[in-house]
Amino acid sequence: KIFIGKESFWAMIFYTALFTTLLAAVPAALAWVTPTLPQLGLLALLGAGANLLLYCLLKSFSLVDASALAPFRYTELMWSAAVGALIFGEIPAMSTLVGAAVIIPST
Repeated sequence: KIFIGKESFWAMIFYTALFTTLLAAVPAALAWVTPTLPQLGLLALLGAGANLLLYCLLKSFSLVDASALAPFRYTELMWSAAVGALIFGEIPAMSTLVGAAVIIPST
């Protein structure tokens, strides 16, 4: 919440993208495979969605205390597991389910 008061949303989104790019540049260069045109479109959609998500997240933290948002942040775990199961056929491991059963009700 301190940073949100000092920096604009767009600056924070820019810094997030910049640092992510810098951290991922070397591993990406080592394993680079040129994406096809449809893959580039999907990557652009992924980037736009991620930035929209970050904007909404930053906006919510600027409006409400972080402790009030914590329970909603933990639903990301459930959404990730559901999307992984439905789209990729990944069944969450027992350790994931046990961890979620401990973390989610504790907030």
